Amino acid sequence: MSGIIDTRDKIIGNNREIKRLRGENKILRDELVASCSHSSVVKSGCRFETLALNFQPEKVICSVCGLEEKADDKKTDALWDESSVVKIVSWDELFKYRELRPLKAVLVPEDK
Repeated sequence: MSGIIDTRDKIIGNNREIKRLRGENKILRDELVASCSHSSVVKSGCRFETLALNFQPEKVICSVCGLEEKADDKKTDALWDESSVVKIVSWDELFKYRELRPLKAVLVPEDK
């Protein structure tokens, strides 16, 4: 029985550590976004989903810090500067850029 309890206690400890690390990552990401010049941006065009009658506006993601905005909610001028756009991708491909990765993997996405 003590093996089960020990395993359970390890899981509880791991969950606490995950929560701590998530909080630390949020602070680090906020610092990264604040200090980034957003000079390497990936952009998608608009998308209309006919089955759901759903229009999705143009979207951009900074490949360095991961900041993401839709065209109808522009807040960061540097993200929308055309000289910052390094790649234009399809809407579906844009989701590959959501996760922070090494820049080489971001600019030259790995195959699935």
